[in-house]
Amino acid sequence: PPENTLPSFRQAIAEGADGIETDIQVTSDGQFVLFHDGEVDRTTNGSGRVDQMTLTDLTKLSVSYGRREYSNERILTLRELVEILPKDKALLLEIKSDRFLEEGITAGFIAELNRLGILDRVAAVSFSLARIQAIRAKEPSIPIGWIVYKPWVPEQVWPKAGVDMLGPAW
Repeated sequence: PPENTLPSFRQAIAEGADGIETDIQVTSDGQFVLFHDGEVDRTTNGSGRVDQMTLTDLTKLSVSYGRREYSNERILTLRELVEILPKDKALLLEIKSDRFLEEGITAGFIAELNRLGILDRVAAVSFSLARIQAIRAKEPSIPIGWIVYKPWVPEQVWPKAGVDMLGPAW
């Protein structure tokens, strides 16, 4: 199934995954959506930047990735994923947007995790150390992880970054 869609998440759950990893972005109206790219062009029938579109705009797009059998699949909100996520599954969110550096966005994100009752099952990761540090500053209980490209020596990077997880890009 296409990435970040209900069929892909349902398949992972059915196959026994311990949790779900997905990408999270912020719409122009401050909604949290599950989408990998900063632009919708690659996987949808639309074009434009996620952060310049409203949730209503985004939900009109098909995320079929050109596959006819998935033409009815839409960009999901965080809430929509949590609704199908079993209580014994974790959620790893890759923070894809610098909007998470905005205090109001990060506060809204933490509030949404609390509203959804999933705060204790979430970890946040990013290629941007600043993004995950912003989340940690608002909610110290969320485990954070830094994804790095460069070769690294764990004992040189890990303590300095103040992260719970450190991993190479995959």
